[in-house]
Amino acid sequence: MMATFSQGKPIDTREPTIRVDGLGAGAHRFQLVVATGDGRTSAPAAVTVTVQDAPPGRTTRPG
Repeated sequence: MMATFSQGKPIDTREPTIRVDGLGAGAHRFQLVVATGDGRTSAPAAVTVTVQDAPPGRTTRPG
């Protein structure tokens, strides 16, 4: 799934992964909450991902 992230807007999915594309350089914080079929939710788990500018002349992207 390719998701468009907006600050404060949740993304709901049944897929175990989400592809993130187009983030600018800098720190980005993601938070995950898992919900069961009967509506119970987990405590939030958060991670900060730092995107760095590519070195000059380098344009390859991970596959």
